[in-house]
Amino acid sequence: NASQLEAIGRYKIAVLGWQHEIWPANFTNISSPQLDQIGKIKDKHPTLPVFMYLAMGWAPPMWPAIDQLVHDPSVKKPGGLYYDYFLQTTDEDPTPGPLYTDIFCGGVGANATRKNCRSLYWNMANEAARDYLAEKVVMPLAKDPRHDGVFFDACGFLLQDIPKYNMTNLPGTDPASKMSAYWNGVMAWQKQLKDLFAPLPVNPATSRPKVPMFSLGQNEANFFREGFPGRDEWAMVRTLGGKEGWIRYYEGVRGEAPYPALENMIVEAQLGISVVMHVYLNSLEEDITTHLALFLIARGDGFYFMASTNWFDDDWRWYPEYDYDYGRPLGIASKIPLTDSKFGEAVEYRREYTKCQVSLKCKNGTNDCSGSITFT
Repeated sequence: NASQLEAIGRYKIAVLGWQHEIWPANFTNISSPQLDQIGKIKDKHPTLPVFMYLAMGWAPPMWPAIDQLVHDPSVKKPGGLYYDYFLQTTDEDPTPGPLYTDIFCGGVGANATRKNCRSLYWNMANEAARDYLAEKVVMPLAKDPRHDGVFFDACGFLLQDIPKYNMTNLPGTDPASKMSAYWNGVMAWQKQLKDLFAPLPVNPATSRPKVPMFSLGQNEANFFREGFPGRDEWAMVRTLGGKEGWIRYYEGVRGEAPYPALENMIVEAQLGISVVMHVYLNSLEEDITTHLALFLIARGDGFYFMASTNWFDDDWRWYPEYDYDYGRPLGIASKIPLTDSKFGEAVEYRREYTKCQVSLKCKNGTNDCSGSITFT
């Protein structure tokens, strides 16, 4: 409505979810109403960067090109045409079969027995699956002139669960090698997406190129990853060919529990990687000072802060802190050991801006932190 459109225009970026589109689309083609909404936003705010939503880790049949695949009988037949496009498991049955999730229907309170509620999981280690997804699903949406990019949700979503579900059609003989094959497939897929977006026309209203935005778990890719060769963010950045042409999205980062995102975002800022930090609030009345302190400590060019309780319209509000002028940073954050009356042995991240000083104190460098912003 008009008031919502007016409110959206106050932000620096808009990233649409799928929750409100799923019902008017009758669980069939949720991109259509989503693009209609983006068109309305763009009519009102032509220079506002707006991203549409597309699932990546799982394969919801709410997109036509996915729907025709997941209901093909070959998905359940070993050796079938589309069998290896999706992850197969013996988790619930000794006979391998597709791994399913009801996350899309559960997220909106729909009955899980509803048609198109069950989603499979893409086998990212399978090149043919990645090619199909790029050509049949992503490319038609990426070309649409109404948006500025696509938000790819759940990149590497299943990575940590591969040992749990005993995937049978991933390369490798043990969980570690299967996880490595899956992650290498995720990185190859991200590079394919970046290359797919690169030649698309620049938005004339914003002069911005269209780019993919990747939702990656904090522990799926960071610069300090240990024990999983090849699955550190250095490898991902090398695979993607550098900082340009993509955005990193963090979901559920909170100021009082900033690790490993904090140290990671500091490196990303130094490298010039664009980042969206999305805080999930406990309530809309929550004090966001510590969350903003985390953001300002790490902030680099192309960084965006988001805070909400979920993805529905009523889960967002405009905070007075969004109107404050924090100035520009005078350097990167300092990391200072100290003894604090509240935390005892602690570490403080401190960063000077032209109009404020930002502090984030953490007990022994752990996820027990408190932030402050002092204006000068």
